[in-house]
Order: sequence, then C-alpha cells, then structure tokens
Amino acid sequence: MAFRRATIVALIALALPTPASATIAANCGCKYQGAVIPDSIYGSAQGSGFPQLSPASCTIGTSCTCTNTACPKCGDCDKWPGMYRDMSAIKYYGTSCAAWDALPGTPWFSYCPGNADFSHRNYNWCQQPWCYVDSACADGVASSVFAGSAVAFYSYKSCGVSYDCYTNIALLDNSTRSDQLDNDGQFGGYPWPAGCPYDPTNEKTYRVFKTIGDCACMMHGETVPGGLYLNWPELDPAGCTPTTPGCDKDATNCVDGTGTTAGQNGACKKWPGMYSGQAAIGLYGTTCAAWDQAPGTPWYSYCPANSQWCSYDWNWCQQPWCYVNGTCASGVASSVYKGSPVAFYSYDTCLSAPDCYTNVAWETSPTPPQACPFDQTDNNWWTALTCSDWVAATTTTVAPSNGTTTGNATTTTGASGTTSASGTDTTGSALVAGVVRTGPSMPFIMLILAALFARMRM
Repeated sequence: MAFRRATIVALIALALPTPASATIAANCGCKYQGAVIPDSIYGSAQGSGFPQLSPASCTIGTSCTCTNTACPKCGDCDKWPGMYRDMSAIKYYGTSCAAWDALPGTPWFSYCPGNADFSHRNYNWCQQPWCYVDSACADGVASSVFAGSAVAFYSYKSCGVSYDCYTNIALLDNSTRSDQLDNDGQFGGYPWPAGCPYDPTNEKTYRVFKTIGDCACMMHGETVPGGLYLNWPELDPAGCTPTTPGCDKDATNCVDGTGTTAGQNGACKKWPGMYSGQAAIGLYGTTCAAWDQAPGTPWYSYCPANSQWCSYDWNWCQQPWCYVNGTCASGVASSVYKGSPVAFYSYDTCLSAPDCYTNVAWETSPTPPQACPFDQTDNNWWTALTCSDWVAATTTTVAPSNGTTTGNATTTTGASGTTSASGTDTTGSALVAGVVRTGPSMPFIMLILAALFARMRM
C-alpha cells in the first residue's frame, strides 16, 4: 500500500508544473510571520487603530460594527479606525503567505464567495496568496485595510506569485478603463496580463492548491466546524477517563499531571475538545499556510520564534499544508483530530511542498526526502530562512509524550502567550466555527454528523 501511494504521488508530481522561479526582493519578507497583527493596528475600540478616516474629514457614527460581511458606512465615513476589529480572523490576516481573502472572518471575504468562477477577473485574485510586508518593499502594493499604519503594504510576489491579478483588473467599471473594454464577461474582451489568471497547478481550477487525487484542501473557504474540535481527538489511551472532560489543554486546571504524567488530563494524554480553546482553531489547516508557526494553534509551542528553521526538528514549521481527504495519496496521518473525518493533511497539496516532518523531526536518525530542507526556493513562498543544507541545532522542544512523530501529533506544552519576533500579544478569543458564513459544505457536514452518530452508537 505504501508503495502504491508513493507511486501515485510521484506520477502526480510529474504531471504537474514546477512553480516558476521568483526572486523575493529585499524588505519583502512577511512582516508578521510567526506572530499576530497587534491590536494597535486593527484597533481595540471604535475610533482606535486603523484604517485612517475616509473621507479625511468625515464624522464617525455611533456603535458601528463590521463583522464578517461587507462594511456599511459609519456616519458619513466609508472607512474609519477600528472598523475591522470585530472580524474573527483579523489578527491573523496577512501575517504569512496564504489566500487570506478566501478565509471567513477577513475584510474581503464577502467579495470571494466559495462558489465563484475563479477564472473570472473579479474573483481570480481571491486565490492568490499574499502577506503584509515592510513599506520599503519594492514589490509592495498599497492596502486600504490598515491604511496609514505600519501594515499598509502587501505583496503577492513574496508568496510565489510573479503577477498581480487584482490591481487594475478586478472590480472595475467600464467607465474607469481608458479603453472602455467590456469587463463583465469571463474574458469579455479583457486582455489578461502575462501570467494571469492565476492557476499555479495548471489544473484549470484556479485555486492555490492541488485537487488531483482527492487532495484538495477540504475546508478551503470555510471555518473548522465546532463539532470537530469539540468532539475529537479520540481518547488516548482508549477508554481513559479525563479529570475534566472537554476542557482545552491550556485552560486553568485542565491538565493535572506532574512528572511523567505532565500535560495529562487524568489518565488521558489526549481527549475530545483538548484544542477547543486555541485562538486559531477555527482556521487551522483549512487552506495552504504554515499553520504551525501561527500563535494559537495546536503545534505552535513546537515552533518557537527565531528557531533554527534549517534544522531537522524545526524545518517543518515553515511548511504550508492543509487538511485533505483520507484517500489523498500524499495524505499524512494527523492526531489532532484522530478518529474523525479530518485525519489526514498534506504538504504536497500546497504547491508540491515536500514532507520534511515525517521520519525527520525528533528522529535519532532522520531520513528526509531529497527535496528537504524546505525553504522559499521550493515553492517561492517566503520563509524566514533559506536552507542550502541541514544545519545542526540543539533541540529545545521535545517529541510528543506518546513517543510518536507521525503526522501532526498533539503537543504536550501550552502555546506561548507572546512571540519575541514582534513583542506583540498572541492571545485572543477562539475563532468560533459558524459565526462567519453558514459553515462547511453539506457533504463535509454530513461526514461530521455521521462520525458523531457512529460514536453515539458505540
């Protein structure tokens, strides 16, 4: 079976194109990689933070809120400081390379419906990965979301995209174009610039991830349903009894073990709901991103800021991945939701990234694939370090307590509250699935319900 899987992966890799080489300019690294956007940027209250007032002399109304839909005016202001503060994913927005505008709880999500034709000039940009960059970045594009702040520029080129399929292309009226061409049809006479529309896999799906072999990101454009992170992973050891059922592993008085049982909940190393309070659990693994470097995720404590990312134990932290169907040939077993319909993830789905985790991290004799160590030369997504070869480093994190290193196993230490990379707070309220949009597609919901029903019968 392993041979068949490996063969299928190899054949798929040969059939798909290698991402075009792109050079990431100086000052164009992802500004908040491994951290979150500070509330001094997005605002802690109405009138604080950014963006700047627009028009500049407008008057802000009272109790204006902008949650997960297009924002109406506030008073006579089109934009005002703190207007995006209540969006559920705002602190993660643009922190690292990802197709952020396709994620619920972000400022432009309402412009990127999941059933859109992403080959169309009005929607193609929704699938393009990007991140916020320094104002000195030559490839930076002015952003209106936090206009006037230190987060006023973003870059597609920092994330493997050598062409901007948004600026002067999307959401334009004919009256704004000097050539007066019809922009309303799919191509409607519009001359796409070289490299657009964005379709990195050449599958004609115009998405940021592969779909061949049932390997699409199964929750792309959705949040993780609460029924998933509240009811899984399954008990480990099987039949164990947690002292506090359903509690988040970092909650006060949740874990009660000491010494050899540190991090356990009663006799359980893992229990349903142990990740339910993680700040980014509603986003985790939904689309291609280096999720394990993001604060508020299950594995963040294993990827401390400023680690030696070119070493065996930390290189995987830089890698983008997403959850995929269990029949995906490149799927790797995950224990975060072990026993559920979401039990596999894939690096390969995300622009052919190699798996530099399995049989590598915490191994006495690592056996990495030849394509490892991973860095931005693999798929042109910015990474903090470029790794010409493996670098020896003293490991300061430990392998999971159950001794396994297969898949995204659970952590046994709490996620840090701050990150030294920026000094910004990384804590925050958990993202609640279902508060944005109607939730996952019906087939996926049915998988969750079926799994829950099966557990009830057992």
